[in-house]
Amino acid sequence: GTLVGLTASILVRIYAQDMPGWQQFILTTVIGVGGSIIGTYYSKPTEQSVLETFYRKTRPLGLWGPLRQVLNEDQRRRTRKEHWNDLLASPFAFFWGVTILLIPMQLMIGTYRAAAITAGILALSLIGLYWFWYRHLPQVDLLSAEIENTRE
Repeated sequence: GTLVGLTASILVRIYAQDMPGWQQFILTTVIGVGGSIIGTYYSKPTEQSVLETFYRKTRPLGLWGPLRQVLNEDQRRRTRKEHWNDLLASPFAFFWGVTILLIPMQLMIGTYRAAAITAGILALSLIGLYWFWYRHLPQVDLLSAEIENTRE
């Protein structure tokens, strides 16, 4: 999907130069998504053991259905709590990402008042990220984690 999208973006820029930018973007996005969907159904399914290992280690948010059963009840409870914290922190992460990009641009063009306001939003987003996400992260002994990774 990524390769198809990249190729489409280059070809659209070369062969559809007169097309407005927003139309080029939509066309490239549709082609890229189409390539991802085709690639998903064209390739063979991932082995169950690989999926279970991935789910056990990363505990991703989403519709993982039967894979959730590879965790014991305590792990499922902690995973639900972790996902809830991630969802609460998402708006703060969004504003953090936007403001961290905006501040240097605002400083470069000399809009110092706007940069100060944006810095305030950045500070609030950092507080929100700390409160809803960071302080709830499980404590990890990095040495033990490194030893565990070398065993696999």
